[in-house]
Amino acid sequence: MNILVHGNCQVQQLVLGLKLALMGKANVTGLELSNPDTERNLQLLASRSGSSKVDLVITNQDMSRVTKYFDRQAVVEIPIISFGGFHPDVVYFSFNDSPETPGSFMNNPTVSALALWGYMNGYSAEKTLGFYDESVFEALAYMDYFDLACESLLESYRKKGIGSTYLEKHIVSQSVFMFGPLHPRLEVVLSLCFGILEKLELTPVNRYESIVGVVPDPLEPEYNWGCFPPLAERLGLTGSWFVRHWNHVFPTMDHYLRSFYQSLSQYPNRGVRFFERDRLRFHEYHNLDSVLEEFL
Repeated sequence: MNILVHGNCQVQQLVLGLKLALMGKANVTGLELSNPDTERNLQLLASRSGSSKVDLVITNQDMSRVTKYFDRQAVVEIPIISFGGFHPDVVYFSFNDSPETPGSFMNNPTVSALALWGYMNGYSAEKTLGFYDESVFEALAYMDYFDLACESLLESYRKKGIGSTYLEKHIVSQSVFMFGPLHPRLEVVLSLCFGILEKLELTPVNRYESIVGVVPDPLEPEYNWGCFPPLAERLGLTGSWFVRHWNHVFPTMDHYLRSFYQSLSQYPNRGVRFFERDRLRFHEYHNLDSVLEEFL
């Protein structure tokens, strides 16, 4: 059986997880949306026949992106693991002259919302540092976001017909199972892989417990956000202000803010903004402007 996994950055983990679970029972390959030749490659893969024919396509994107090349019966839609419950302050940003393209800080698209707002509104790094406080987090409803994120993720599993038994164990495990809102740890994606196989009625060769921790996590090198202490304490976790983007390590928010401000100051004429999906969340749910103005 030839399986193609199509979707966002989680494709790397999904391919690895399915290979470990099926161990030789299927040939599993991946195609990420970040690949500029995605559409052409989909066409080429759909044209294969015989022993190289793609028998099953698994996608975490809208199915229509794939069904224009593959038969609907051969396509399975799965959820994206999107969970900001540990990191409600983490967002994407863009430059004003290219609003639909995510910006980059230290070769990474994720930044702190408080840092971005402080910079956008002309406040110093020192002034912005004062926002990283329990009272501010409370006023922004950061403390309530974990429950909303849980409900949203579990609902996405239900909509796709994927069992959430393993996911629920991660949620109550008292561990931070995400590197950031869109980068789950490999063990979470492995559990999704077993849910996919259950839905497809494919019997895995290996048990979940036997493959967790066996191989390196392909998403681990890119970034890792700590669960900030005011929120972590509420969740019964060990908190940290630690942030890492690739090999750039920021042990405190003071270090992070100084580096962030210095980096953006190199583009004084471009201006920055919240990426649209995050702008809506922060202005409609967190009421960012009105809340932070009260703490100035």
